[in-house]
Amino acid sequence: MKKKTYLDFANTAIQMEKEEKYSLAAEYWGKARKLATTLNTQLWSEYRQEHNEKRYSLHHSHSTALRSQKENQRTKEVLKKHLDNHTETNKWKQKFQQTEVNNDGI
Repeated sequence: MKKKTYLDFANTAIQMEKEEKYSLAAEYWGKARKLATTLNTQLWSEYRQEHNEKRYSLHHSHSTALRSQKENQRTKEVLKKHLDNHTETNKWKQKFQQTEVNNDGI
């Protein structure tokens, strides 16, 4: 079995970045940093690791926010459909709206 080199880990990290797997990319950049032989490659690997950790955090937060918005929209639609389908609720809603109209005219 071939021993992994800096270049192997760096190339894998780059591939993970392309696939938007930022957490894995950060891990591979960390492994590459440990095998780097020059100060420049160590610093570059460290920079890429931190960059991908931030990208993962931002990407994860954004995905969670979008998921929440979609779930809230689905809940809103289900509740509206439920309310529209119940005649007793509709009667109550009509009375409530009529009361509001009467109170506005006062």
